[in-house]
Amino acid sequence: MKEILLGLGTLLVMALLFYFVARSPEEEPQTESIPAQNESAPPPVASGPVQEISIAQMAANPAQQPQTDSTVAVKQVEVTLEARFKDRVWLAITIDDSLKTDSIYRAGMAETWRAKKNFRLSMGNAGAVTLLLNGKELEKIGLVGQVADVVITPAGVMEKRLRLPQRQKTPEIPPVRTRLNNH
Repeated sequence: MKEILLGLGTLLVMALLFYFVARSPEEEPQTESIPAQNESAPPPVASGPVQEISIAQMAANPAQQPQTDSTVAVKQVEVTLEARFKDRVWLAITIDDSLKTDSIYRAGMAETWRAKKNFRLSMGNAGAVTLLLNGKELEKIGLVGQVADVVITPAGVMEKRLRLPQRQKTPEIPPVRTRLNNH
């Protein structure tokens, strides 16, 4: 009897683990797209003849010094994303197109990541996660039990796909026949 209960317990644990971790590729996700904000591109710079200026002229008129590649600083904005977990959540995150982690988090845990371009998250139990972008709480990603795929940029949530997890069929267990010995 112990062996049967142990076998059933093991099977139940494996089924629950499979339920929380596995996802079926045949699922049709509900898509909720948020259009990207149009950022106006700077006007093209006309290139014309280069005017040569002597060092004495540059020293006399520093406001008109031409900018070279070494004087132009490209500002890279670093974005911080914090996740706070209220229940068990499976989460995979890709930061700037490089897979960072694929983990299961428990209630009370928190994690912080930094990126320059974007975060791509896939998570199970999306309603149990609170996300903060640069310290500012984002909209709820989904409901408890929902699976979500999200793209977050410095501007916020840019794309979100939600779906319910596919219910796993409980495997049929044939009845166990035992012999009762009558001694």
